[in-house]
Amino acid sequence: AADAAVASATAPGPVLRLVRPIDARELAELVGPAAAPAVEPGVPSRNGGQAAQPPAAACTASDPLACIGRCVRIYWPDDDAWYAADVASYDAEAKRHALWYHVDEETEVLDMAAEEEAGRVQWLPDVDSARWPPPPPPPPKP
Repeated sequence: AADAAVASATAPGPVLRLVRPIDARELAELVGPAAAPAVEPGVPSRNGGQAAQPPAAACTASDPLACIGRCVRIYWPDDDAWYAADVASYDAEAKRHALWYHVDEETEVLDMAAEEEAGRVQWLPDVDSARWPPPPPPPPKP
């Protein structure tokens, strides 16, 4: 099966036919990082954390596009719980990020700068949940 995926990926033409699902890291290995697709809203990044991760503050403050592909936990006050999500995209006009939640595969659009300011964001080191720190305590209520 892997040979079929490699053969399809290396065949001339724009079509990439795969016999099994692969993540972005595998795709980049097959077709090169420049040809791998960008993360789209509602599609998990699952990039294995191979890209250099900028400091969390750099994401929303100075370079909101640097957040794309990062994993975060978002605190939901109504649920009193942290939920893991991938930052899927950024809308520069609205100044909002689209998040794809792991628990229910739903997408939500948030002002990440406001969420960070409220203490409701925990940046995670990569997509390997085995390496994630525990969730922090709930942020203080306003």
